[in-house]
Amino acid sequence: YDKAMVPLQKIIDKEHGIDGYRYLGEILYDKATSLKSKYQNSKDVQDSVKAQEYYNQAIDLLKEGRKYYPDNSELLLLLSNSYIGAHKIDIAISAFKEGVAKEPGNKYYHYNYGVLLLGNNDFQDAETQFKQAIQIDSAYQNAIFNLAVTYVKWGTYLNKIAQEKDEKAPLDKSKYEQALPYLEHLVQMKNNDASLWELLGKVYTVLGEQQKAQSSFQKADDLRK
Repeated sequence: YDKAMVPLQKIIDKEHGIDGYRYLGEILYDKATSLKSKYQNSKDVQDSVKAQEYYNQAIDLLKEGRKYYPDNSELLLLLSNSYIGAHKIDIAISAFKEGVAKEPGNKYYHYNYGVLLLGNNDFQDAETQFKQAIQIDSAYQNAIFNLAVTYVKWGTYLNKIAQEKDEKAPLDKSKYEQALPYLEHLVQMKNNDASLWELLGKVYTVLGEQQKAQSSFQKADDLRK
């Protein structure tokens, strides 16, 4: 990486070459992500500071590159992910919104945009983005999972609001019912994920399917052994 950075920068300085922006941007992003992961274990503040520096360098470089190549989807994806890594979520949301508008057939844009919207508790728009990603690729497991999570979190949120207004408000199970078919489908595709079985068990519990809930929780426990 370190040796590659100098010639890639020369490509940019001499001719604003797309490969310079793309590959140097990727290197800076990877360096930042590696240091961010390292910080999770080391708790060394310098690792976090250096990671932020690399994210900012990647953002500056990729913003410059997009002035010359505004329609390049790879630069936009790297820029959006760099914003996310740098905890600049609002800017990332705007970037992915632009991405899905320019390239509506890109499942990754819809998925990443959906994840950001879900993080902001924008459940309805997140649902739309995950569904569009699944329409593009019906076997896209991450999108299926996050669509189910959207419904679960949405249901929890709606019930919390209802109970704050009226403690005796009945539990609204409709969003959990929407989550169920996606989770049941997903465990058939990926039946060795303990956290997935546990989430399915929680949904069964809310829906009053106690036997299925116990079976799901047991499956999760078995996978963790």
